[in-house]
Amino acid sequence: MDLTKKAMLSAVHIGYWTGRASDERVINDIAEKHHSQKDMHEYRKVLIKPEALNLIKSARGRARLYWTSNTLPWLDGGTRVLPATRYKEFAAKMREFKADFDKEVENFVAAYDLLKAEARKRLGPALYREEDYPARSELAARFKFEVNVFPIPSSGDWRQKLGEEAEAEMREELAKSTDDAIAKARAIMSKDLWMRIYAEVEAMAEAMKRAKPNFRPSILGNIKAIIAVLPELNVAEDPELTRMGKEIMTAISNLDTDVLREDPVQRKRAANSADAILAKMKGYVGK
Repeated sequence: MDLTKKAMLSAVHIGYWTGRASDERVINDIAEKHHSQKDMHEYRKVLIKPEALNLIKSARGRARLYWTSNTLPWLDGGTRVLPATRYKEFAAKMREFKADFDKEVENFVAAYDLLKAEARKRLGPALYREEDYPARSELAARFKFEVNVFPIPSSGDWRQKLGEEAEAEMREELAKSTDDAIAKARAIMSKDLWMRIYAEVEAMAEAMKRAKPNFRPSILGNIKAIIAVLPELNVAEDPELTRMGKEIMTAISNLDTDVLREDPVQRKRAANSADAILAKMKGYVGK
């Protein structure tokens, strides 16, 4: 299985101005008042009311949740594996998320002068400092929404780039390192999927065992959603994941949340079925 033909790497970087700043004057005052060294203190000043950035943070959160839900972990935390079959949908959704993010940034910039005027009153003359605030013309540049997609490296890449000039031993060593890294990545991706599925089935099992059931349709919907995209996300082609996905769908296909909510016998059966599935999955999630 050639992973480089089934998937690609993706990186999403979404940054925003935090609206906070340190103030050495306050730190010096505290250190002097308490007769302590100033490097033992830290003070961060809130420059605008925190809720002013909430919509921007929410837009960022939605984009990152979609990204992590539709990709798999790579060897580092900043890059994730995107199945090739999901690229078009992914690109379209990220454009939508970026448009939402940019719109919220635009609204924030439009309200910036009013927010600063309010902050001047709330901080008071002793703590408000104009130099803490970026110029309005520079504010938008403090926010960024970047999406990058690039190929997964293969051992063949190293052999071609190094060329004949490199010693054969070096070429083979780098190629082996790349192959080992991809093998490790495949294991990481598989375990991530096992963990996701385990968490949803575990949540279902716990819900079925409550004395007073009060669960939403999403308790089954979340399981169905992850199983539905499993064929695309399983780029490592883990046969046990495929088998487990089919077993889970068979187990929950006839369950109805309204019936489960009212029928303790059905809940008991569903809980037992979920527990049996969890027992089979434990070895794959390290439990």
